[in-house]
Amino acid sequence: MAEAIPIPAPAALPPKSVDRYGIGRMSDFDDRLSPMLVKELRQGLRAKTFISVFLALQGFLALVMLIAVASTSDSSDSGQSISKIIFFFFSLATLVIQPLRGIGALYGEIRGNTIELMVLTRLTAWRIVLGKWISIFAQTALLFVAVFPYLILRYFLGGMDLFAELTMLTSIFLLSGVFTALTVGLSALPSVPVRGLVPMAGGVVVAGWIFSLMEGDLFARMTHSFDLGLSSSRLGIFGGVLTGSYIAWLLLSLAASIIAPAAENHSTRQRLVAAGSLLLIGLLSPLFHPTPNGLSLAVFLIVLPALILAVSEPFQLLPSTTEPFLRRGTAGRLSGRLLYPGWPSGILYGFTLMALAGAVFILHRSLFDTNYRIWLLSMVSMFFFPVVILGLFPKVKSRFGLYLLVLVVSFVAPTAAEIVAKAMPGESHSFLWAFCWLPSGLNSLVPQGVALEGVVWNVAVILTATYVILSLAFVIPRLSAISEVEEESLGIPKPESP
Repeated sequence: MAEAIPIPAPAALPPKSVDRYGIGRMSDFDDRLSPMLVKELRQGLRAKTFISVFLALQGFLALVMLIAVASTSDSSDSGQSISKIIFFFFSLATLVIQPLRGIGALYGEIRGNTIELMVLTRLTAWRIVLGKWISIFAQTALLFVAVFPYLILRYFLGGMDLFAELTMLTSIFLLSGVFTALTVGLSALPSVPVRGLVPMAGGVVVAGWIFSLMEGDLFARMTHSFDLGLSSSRLGIFGGVLTGSYIAWLLLSLAASIIAPAAENHSTRQRLVAAGSLLLIGLLSPLFHPTPNGLSLAVFLIVLPALILAVSEPFQLLPSTTEPFLRRGTAGRLSGRLLYPGWPSGILYGFTLMALAGAVFILHRSLFDTNYRIWLLSMVSMFFFPVVILGLFPKVKSRFGLYLLVLVVSFVAPTAAEIVAKAMPGESHSFLWAFCWLPSGLNSLVPQGVALEGVVWNVAVILTATYVILSLAFVIPRLSAISEVEEESLGIPKPESP
């Protein structure tokens, strides 16, 4: 009998690297972090784009600040120049360059056919999207921290409103997170113009706004608006943080819903959060006495993103999605007509959201004159006019892209006509009526004096009612398809065709 060969015992694991205090050295990320976040951080921190931005920011700030200090005799003027330089380069890096890095965040994974493999693991769609967003935002946080040494130098030069500038710098950093959520959210869309051109155009606009801050005393007035000693500043900052958080969450939820399997329902949560936010504004606004512009902006920023997402979703309703609603009986079935994924229920949800927005404005009807009411009614038309165009092209591949395209054209064309009218001599601007069928075209009629306010109001009511009725007409044929899915979920057999 052959002698058995002894199997060697497994080698002991090497001891952890321990320093002289007995504390293990950190050599890797914690296992509790998302694998997607770890992967993106490792790649992002080594990326040439981030390294170039980080080194360029440090180099430009150091060089230009030294030149500014040497060329200015008055310390207060020198300090003001340094503040402008700091905010200019920091804003350019965090509001333009860093967010644009998210353009291909998810599309690269989709094009490489790796999204399906990630979803098969324990990584949910939300964790994948959050890993992409947090990675870029964490790199922006490094730029944010790197600016503080220059603020210390600025403080010693005197004439610095310390808390106002720190609040403004922090607000820019948080706004960068919202812009990054925008590019990461749009990066999951298949449409190249929406995924690429929209962020690039937004970057050009933001860059122009940053350059405008360097002119005159606009920077000083901007800094004063962040003075925490003013109640209006505290309210504005608090409202801005809440609104920015809502928009960022909604955009990231859009990306998660696109890459997630069809059985996952992200739409219901999105719509409930939007409706809850609008109700919260309606309940709290009487306590803060908002201005018409402030209230309209808050409602606009909540309603517009939620409505765009709701009416641009593909109609792919599954029985597993309707089952949780049907368990609640008639109330669940009725609520499902508003909260089911897909554009038919999204349009009905849009009507409900508009009704809630109207209730908010009715609470403050004393703030709004006739011209302002015309503007609000044209905003309703602006939301539903692209829905009518989408109904005329039901087979379009990217409903989201077409909605944005129609929305931009319906706003740009009347605005350009209004600019031409202001440049023309005389009072005859009747050609503006040619743009009255576009929602925002009504806004240019009253200031030009081409018609009485009552006539413009009647036209606005007729157009809004027309767009709402046409939008509803596209939904009615789809209600039977929704009922069929519900019956399939309940196990009711379909009647056999004769």
